[in-house]
Amino acid sequence: MKAKITILITMLLACVTNVWAEEYEQGATNITIRSSASLGSGTKDDPYNVAAACQAVKDLTWTSNTEYETTGDVYVKGKISRVSNLGYFINGGTYGNASFYIKDEDGDAEFFCYRILYLGNRKYESGQRDIKVGDKVIVCGKLMNYRGNTPVTVDGQAYLYSFNETCGCGTLDDPYNVATACEAVKDLTWTSNTDYETTGEVFVMGKISRIANMGFFSQGGTYGNASFYIKDEIGDAELICFRILYLGNRKYESGQKDIKVGDKVLVCGKLMNYKGNTPETVDGQAYLYSLNGDNGGYNLIVTSVNDINGETKNNNLYYSLDGLRIEGKPTHKGVYIYKGKKLIVK
Repeated sequence: MKAKITILITMLLACVTNVWAEEYEQGATNITIRSSASLGSGTKDDPYNVAAACQAVKDLTWTSNTEYETTGDVYVKGKISRVSNLGYFINGGTYGNASFYIKDEDGDAEFFCYRILYLGNRKYESGQRDIKVGDKVIVCGKLMNYRGNTPVTVDGQAYLYSFNETCGCGTLDDPYNVATACEAVKDLTWTSNTDYETTGEVFVMGKISRIANMGFFSQGGTYGNASFYIKDEIGDAELICFRILYLGNRKYESGQKDIKVGDKVLVCGKLMNYKGNTPETVDGQAYLYSLNGDNGGYNLIVTSVNDINGETKNNNLYYSLDGLRIEGKPTHKGVYIYKGKKLIVK
């Protein structure tokens, strides 16, 4: 029995050593990568840690500044360990980029994020929050092994996806997470219930953390709306979704699927900073775009149409009465605008 236990312990130690310690060559120095964190798979939902990113590029070839191998677009998470000379976003000038190094919480591996763009894959703008050593980031883009010994992002082909848990640029394809939505409204003014600033129409992704008193859609009565709170998978930021309409930007109807704590939702609408300290959607100007990935067949796209009749006379697009462009011909009953005229679907 004692011999069997010894064998099992030896096998377990060998497995742990194989998983958490790996050597790669960086220049003339052998560095042992040690990390207790998940190595990741390089996807948005499961990004590489720095050790895994270094491992992913170690066999890529580099011949010259114009001839080298790269990975595809991947995600890498880490903590900023140092910022290169003039590497801050604020120093990026018209380029609006930054250069800095990231590491895991433990381990020696270091990755160079070279001239990467800001959140939303856009240039940094004056007044936006800059980086500092210790910030937790997720970077998205192509990776290379510069000169065969330096793991680095490809110049001009990477950007800051997440910054201390904030991410997204508020579009349908790249929605805000809750932390970013809260960041987006923190400087908006609120004077009274009729005098306040708002964002434009944005998309926010999150998970329902709690539901307000009488906040279910089924309790909304003739208003057909709901009020609930959403959070990210990680972090304390919370956004109030206040009196928002149901899928398709319509009132909830009896028999439709209601919300519950834990549901993943995508909300579309305007945001405000209520009383200067509470991030929330604007009453009557937001709706549930999708519920656990289901948009109910309403493929609505936010548009900036000011005069629907004037804008749609010469195209083949369909719009809802409140200016939302619809993908394809509408199939749900209602009134739509097509070529400047009202279209009724029964």
